[in-house]
Amino acid sequence: AYLGFPFEGATLTAAYNNILGEVSYSIAHRTGTNSGNTVSADGVVTINGVGIDTVKAVFAGNDTLMPDSAMYIIDTRAPYTLTLATNDPAMGTVKIDSAGGSGEKTIIPYNSIESDSCSPCKVCWPGEGSDNLFDGNISSGKWATDSTVKFVVFHTNTPVQVNGYTLFTGNDNADQHGRNPKSWVLKAKLASTDSWTTVATVNNDTTMQDVNYTPFDFEMDDPGTYQYFRFEVSALRGSGNFMQLGEMQLFKKRAISFLDSVSVKDAAANEYYVLPGAKVAVKAIPAAGYQLLKWEDNSTDLDRTVTVTRDTIVAATFGLPTPGVTPEGNLTVFGGRFLSETGEIVATPALAETGGLIDESVVPVPVPVIDGVDLSALTDNYVAQDGDTLTGTLNVSQYPVKISIAAGATVTLAGVTINGTNSNDYNWAGITCEGNATIILMDGTTDTVKGFDNDCPGIYVPVGSTLTIKGGTSGTGKLIASSNGNGAGIGGGWSGSYSSCGNINIQGGDITAYGGYALAGIGGGRNGSCGTINITGGNVKAYGGDEAAGIGGSRAGSCGTIEISGGTVLSNGGQYGAGIGSGYAEFGPASCGNIHISGGTITATGGKGAAGIGGGKKTTYYVTQCGTITITAGVISVTATKGQEAPNSIGAGSGGTCGTVTIEPGANVTQN
Repeated sequence: AYLGFPFEGATLTAAYNNILGEVSYSIAHRTGTNSGNTVSADGVVTINGVGIDTVKAVFAGNDTLMPDSAMYIIDTRAPYTLTLATNDPAMGTVKIDSAGGSGEKTIIPYNSIESDSCSPCKVCWPGEGSDNLFDGNISSGKWATDSTVKFVVFHTNTPVQVNGYTLFTGNDNADQHGRNPKSWVLKAKLASTDSWTTVATVNNDTTMQDVNYTPFDFEMDDPGTYQYFRFEVSALRGSGNFMQLGEMQLFKKRAISFLDSVSVKDAAANEYYVLPGAKVAVKAIPAAGYQLLKWEDNSTDLDRTVTVTRDTIVAATFGLPTPGVTPEGNLTVFGGRFLSETGEIVATPALAETGGLIDESVVPVPVPVIDGVDLSALTDNYVAQDGDTLTGTLNVSQYPVKISIAAGATVTLAGVTINGTNSNDYNWAGITCEGNATIILMDGTTDTVKGFDNDCPGIYVPVGSTLTIKGGTSGTGKLIASSNGNGAGIGGGWSGSYSSCGNINIQGGDITAYGGYALAGIGGGRNGSCGTINITGGNVKAYGGDEAAGIGGSRAGSCGTIEISGGTVLSNGGQYGAGIGSGYAEFGPASCGNIHISGGTITATGGKGAAGIGGGKKTTYYVTQCGTITITAGVISVTATKGQEAPNSIGAGSGGTCGTVTIEPGANVTQN
């Protein structure tokens, strides 16, 4: 049972003309919990709270039945909370679309589909007929044809309800580009004697990519119940005449209604109870004269679907179509904030330079630059300015404030402790860079930085910006960076605006970075990207969470070029993640750019199925890719220890692909 949702438990019926006699009921709460759930004299259970309870029916006056012979257990759980937020209710609102989102898809079993005929292939390899499309094997075999007319006719054993289909790429698309279909139609009919009806049309498709055995879903224009199908391809992505597909599936997505998965928790606060895993459709409604600028995940469509797997805040930012100008044409300041030329809401303490009138009551006062800013004394958000030195322990229990570094600023950390409190109310990293930033680690001090919200990194670097970390004169300053669960130590986070990050440049200092689950120690966020990672000095230790690299990409994420030219580097990937390189290809492909090592002492250890230096493990549906790997003269020692299932200690992960691996004679490389 879930709080706030309808619940129907078992019903006790008295057989044999009520020979059970008098029945009394009791409820017992599991030790250590008290849900407050009750049972009435006539056996009606009332759900009041979370807990596990045993409900018993005891029969009196009948020695032939065992006491407590009717009993069941109620496991009452709390649903997740979905909160809808907006930057300014006057500009727009957010609501749940009562039609709901689409549920999980049900795939028509492959053994219920049979190929009837297909276009011939004049020069194909044997065994590449259309039967391979419906054999249920999505990691081997394919249908290939070079005929001018490309089609396949197939049928199901019985009529099926279907509203979509999945096309899998072939086995060598990554190497043989252009073999994917580009334009096609899907025709269907219910009875064999019916005429064909076109139920799906795709022209000039750009979604299918040149990757191996990867699924791409398509919806039907005319869903319905059919038994006979004809798939016709009229154009290919490449200039040749050779087409291939690895597998084809039919599916149906069940709609989840509003009442099935969502109930109101607090209407005034726009809070809803949502069942775990439910897909909820939300809609942004701009007020007259305004528009949606972005959601918290940077998407811009008015309608979106959110899969709720934890307490979630969905926020919409509204603004003016013409930045800084109201529908009446006047400059408008909202609480000391205005819309930049890109449409982003930013603080500006110097509006006079824009020629606008200043209302001193709403223009924020710049924080003065102070030598030796003691974090323990802060009671409000603080943006460190160029030349600041930060010290002390942030009082997160009383003042869980946000610490940022101004764009272009160089800031020194001198014994800082930021242990973020794990709460969705504080959706920010331990330290947030607002643009390009430089951090200097003061000699002889230790700095600990941990993100706040569970999904945020220890130190966040925005996309398009570069964070440079330097040591002091002797390089003895230490930094320990981590998330509060699902973020990188340095780089990106789990989702939303934190999933992608910019460039990371480490020049010195003693740095240890821990990645959370599915997140790299140093690198991009889950399903996100990371810029260039460049290490030229220092003592760097990076530990990736399961499914992520130590240095590089996270699960289903990408990373740019990785360059190491100096320093001592120890980098361990989590299970399925490379030591240095890409993460695990679950729920999406994983990749990294070129890796170039030209100096330093490097020890790289890959997790199960991943290379020490190179690619992570692929899955049945998604691939891992790595660019070229070049190790030149000047490397003192490189040890890349491959994990289980990995074919290479340096190169591709299990089932993945990798560019050219070059180890020059002057490099001292040990491979285990």
